[in-house]
Amino acid sequence: MVKFDIARVETVLPMKHAREVLESFHQAGSLIVYLTGRMDDQLKEITDTWLVENSFVGAGSVVYFQSKHGPWTWKNYLRFKIVEARRLARRHPGYLPVIVDDNEDVVKRARKAGFHVALVRQPADWIALQEKYLRSRVVVQLEDFASSSTSL
Repeated sequence: MVKFDIARVETVLPMKHAREVLESFHQAGSLIVYLTGRMDDQLKEITDTWLVENSFVGAGSVVYFQSKHGPWTWKNYLRFKIVEARRLARRHPGYLPVIVDDNEDVVKRARKAGFHVALVRQPADWIALQEKYLRSRVVVQLEDFASSSTSL
């Protein structure tokens, strides 16, 4: 069983590079959405406040685990991540969905479901994420622009 320490939520510090890397994606036009297993009725205010106080971009774009996904179990949590990621991908077809998580089970499940994934467990993982996806996204944008018949 996963144990969650509610008392620590407000005092946890952001991982080094996380803010800066997410900001660089945001500046490049990426959509940042946080999918959290935290129950919205229990931890929404604390989580939203933490994101704002720690200057995370997209702080208003948080999808919380809800009872519609069933009772909170590890199996339902994993399903929630994939279901919500698919829903977001359908709503925003112009974006390349990348699931970033610190849990290997989530990353494995997302990869199996066909998503691009990044496992971030240490600060260097955030830099690797930035190098892999941000630079490739810029190249894709340049190629799309070069082949576009639209003139500016």
